[in-house]
Amino acid sequence: EGLGGGPARLGDLPELREICADIVTEDHRAAQVIRRLRVLFKRGEPQFEPRDLNDLVRDTIELTRNMLTSRHVTLRTQLAPTLSLIPGDRVQLQQLLLNLIVNATDAMDGLTEAERVLTISTSLCVDAVSLCVADRGPGVATEALGKLFEPFWSTKAGGMGMGLAICRSIAEVHRGSLTVTNAPEGGAVFCAQLPALATT
Repeated sequence: EGLGGGPARLGDLPELREICADIVTEDHRAAQVIRRLRVLFKRGEPQFEPRDLNDLVRDTIELTRNMLTSRHVTLRTQLAPTLSLIPGDRVQLQQLLLNLIVNATDAMDGLTEAERVLTISTSLCVDAVSLCVADRGPGVATEALGKLFEPFWSTKAGGMGMGLAICRSIAEVHRGSLTVTNAPEGGAVFCAQLPALATT
């Protein structure tokens, strides 16, 4: 029967199938988000310990080296020679950096191999350490800059829109911030500012 109690018309069936397919798709997306959040926070409270951000960057690069090679991305690093330690949870900070690396790699899919350059840099600011990931993709549209970190908002077809929201949440849990700008020469630059441990 139709929704109004009468028999369903044959012409309604394709529309009903499309609605049901949409419901199933959204259900799968929600399940994926829940799984990712569980993995991210499965260790419970963050384990804040003194961390060397340069060491964390080097370790995370090793995890992504095969992916970057298979996608023909050239990785460049500009790590500050000396950095203050930061209080941080290793798993969460690696999750933040991994997400930014994957996003930067995705942003350069349409470029030639020679143009696919990803740069990871660290620097020491006043009472803080900065971690930046820059790509040479098309950059972020002006109208998207204010929405990029909102949950379930994505510029990717089929994207869940949770990666950058999680990244900003991790930065905020560490009493820091995550921002995005467009580089003058092209591409997007994501920078996390994380407070440094006080030196005695």
